[in-house]
Amino acid sequence: MTVPRIIKIITPLILFSFFTSPSFSEAHADDSRTTVKINSLEVHSEMSENSKVLKSLKKGDIVKVEFEMDGPGGTWCGITEEDQSDVRGYVLCRDLNQEVLQGKTWKMIDSTGIGEGAKESSSVGRHEMDKLLQSKWTGLKNALRKGDIPTALNYIVKSKRSEYEKVFRTLYVPLAQIDKVLTDITLIEMSAADAEYQMVRTDARGRTAYMVRFGIDEDGVWRIYGF
Repeated sequence: MTVPRIIKIITPLILFSFFTSPSFSEAHADDSRTTVKINSLEVHSEMSENSKVLKSLKKGDIVKVEFEMDGPGGTWCGITEEDQSDVRGYVLCRDLNQEVLQGKTWKMIDSTGIGEGAKESSSVGRHEMDKLLQSKWTGLKNALRKGDIPTALNYIVKSKRSEYEKVFRTLYVPLAQIDKVLTDITLIEMSAADAEYQMVRTDARGRTAYMVRFGIDEDGVWRIYGF
């Protein structure tokens, strides 16, 4: 995954403040356990081998993988220890048993993304989850481009809909030109109950990065939480 170089990050446009992380009471991901495959694995405080070493794990230790992300030196895994959920850190994924890591799945509820009725759930991998969330971002933009604000709001978590309705109705560009404001998004990080994407836009002020967040809504459906 190639993440565009960020020249600057500012407060997201329109009202688009960085919302605090949603609090979800239920983890909608299957347990993602794997084991350490080298004799001594350093757990770092950041995704860098030069960062502080929090502790060292031994071969065979069980860890829970919360997400995978490309970074300096390779793909990094955010982990917690099996019996010590308060111990969190980063290790290079290559030092874990990859065949177990690939078994990580998320609960995908409501494959079309906007319905309010009965929904089916299925376990999918990271790639499928990315496709699902990307489709919801596209659905939001398609609805706004048509001026269909009620449909657009179905892609937003319920607790934020009134807030975003005001935003959409007072947007400084015509809704038909929404692509000038809401551009493509790139997956940055995904955990059991939320996902962070980056949206990069270039204008007269230069190249600016904005955060787009998805989360599991109160009815168990993944929706856009903030941007």
